[in-house]
Amino acid sequence: MDKLTERESATRTPLTAAPALAVQFFLIPLAVIGIAFVLYVGLRSLLADNRTAPDYLAEVRNGGSNRRWPAAYELSRFDVRPEGSRRSHARAQLVKAFQESSGDPQVRRYLALAIGRLDPPFRPMQWLT
Repeated sequence: MDKLTERESATRTPLTAAPALAVQFFLIPLAVIGIAFVLYVGLRSLLADNRTAPDYLAEVRNGGSNRRWPAAYELSRFDVRPEGSRRSHARAQLVKAFQESSGDPQVRRYLALAIGRLDPPFRPMQWLT
């Protein structure tokens, strides 16, 4: 039984407890925050979409039926305001894609929203002819 009892009392000074407190209160929370930040940045980079408006327009025109309407939706959310001479080309491309998608009302709806975002917006008589 006397093997179980401690023969000398261990004295802990505040200087010997300081490294344990530093690890417990600073390094472990800092590591948790660092891991959470790395996970956030990693997932954010996976979800980022770097496609441009012409990429979406090409997918609307050439994609399959399951890919056309999501591309049209993203195009309707995209700020389609090109500068200078590219403005009329972008308008013509959007109107052409709208006319080509006559069988899909969901794609037409999102393309109409994209056309409505143009600056200045088209009047219906301009692009129906």
